[in-house]
Amino acid sequence: MEDGKLATFHANPVRRGREDLQRQIAYFRDNQLLRDAFDATGTMLMILNDCRQVIYVNKAFARELGVADELHLLGKRPGEVIGCPNATTEPCGCGASRACRDCAAVNLVLQAIATNAGCTGDVVLTGSDGSARIPFQFHMQVHPMCSGTDSFFVVSLVDASDQARRRVLERVFFHDITNTTGALKGIIGLLKEEADGELKDNMEFIEKVFQGLLDEILAQKQLLEAESQELTIVREIFCSEDMLNEVSRLYEWQDIAKTKRVKLDPGSIFQECVSDCRLVKRVLGNMVKNALEAVPAGSCVWLGCQPLGTGWFKFWVHNEGHIREDVQYRIFQRSFSTKGRGHGLGTYSMKLLGERYLGGKVGFVSEKDRGTTFFLILPCGESLGIVDTKL
Repeated sequence: MEDGKLATFHANPVRRGREDLQRQIAYFRDNQLLRDAFDATGTMLMILNDCRQVIYVNKAFARELGVADELHLLGKRPGEVIGCPNATTEPCGCGASRACRDCAAVNLVLQAIATNAGCTGDVVLTGSDGSARIPFQFHMQVHPMCSGTDSFFVVSLVDASDQARRRVLERVFFHDITNTTGALKGIIGLLKEEADGELKDNMEFIEKVFQGLLDEILAQKQLLEAESQELTIVREIFCSEDMLNEVSRLYEWQDIAKTKRVKLDPGSIFQECVSDCRLVKRVLGNMVKNALEAVPAGSCVWLGCQPLGTGWFKFWVHNEGHIREDVQYRIFQRSFSTKGRGHGLGTYSMKLLGERYLGGKVGFVSEKDRGTTFFLILPCGESLGIVDTKL
């Protein structure tokens, strides 16, 4: 290796000597199988050695950088390849400046080198087209690979700029529409207090409509946060009976429940539980909605709860309908629905919220002669390390 005699404020400045570097470059240049595999993907890929020097880039990477011949990129470090301004502030190049201390891309590579393990993260890089600075936002993964005594690191970059912009716009949208809908609901509530007779009944109905709209907006917001792993869990103590009563009232004024009934099973055993009330309500609400949609007029949907012992308890929603066997296998797939386009997120969100975020189990049993029961099994407070004298 070449001795890095110049100072660095962050990463090791040492680079491979010319002969050593050419040998590593030749390994990938002459390995047609590896090159074909890397070029077959549309993802931007580059291979670094243990000194963070680029020894191979695939066609997608070269195409994104607008270079016809990638040979002049080899031997450089990533920041030098994309034209990062911080890569030129110190003689040792990419990774050596003070600003490089906070560079997520440099730090991910250094982490992979130090641990010889894969790592992933979102990075923001600043490149240049020769006249202006260009920001790049990527989802970056680094995975080690070995060949003899050489250690290499496969770096993949997926453009996340559109996704990031969409998330910002979504946050603004949900913030504004939630505030607007909440304010309108509040105004309706005030007007309701001034009204009487039939007008008061109409105002109460409109208030429920706005509450339903607000619930749907929040449900979509929660789903997007859950999929992007931004959802925050807030656990609190609640009574299972209160939860079921609240859920049973969710759809009492909506069209799907006008000729149907939602009842609590009298055999239920109620208890105090610890979980995120919002998400439990969302999962059970989707179960009730699906059950109501699955049965004809005059039918009844039943809700219940029972402790399972050993720190677990079970909520369930039952209807007399039956799910075909070919449908059962796909029931929790995103956007799968027998009801047509625009459906399929309810059952998917049950599984996502109930298992990934609430730490429980979501499932169902459907038999022709017994109907269909969806269930949510959750850990009690003791299972979560939460102890309260009320439990």
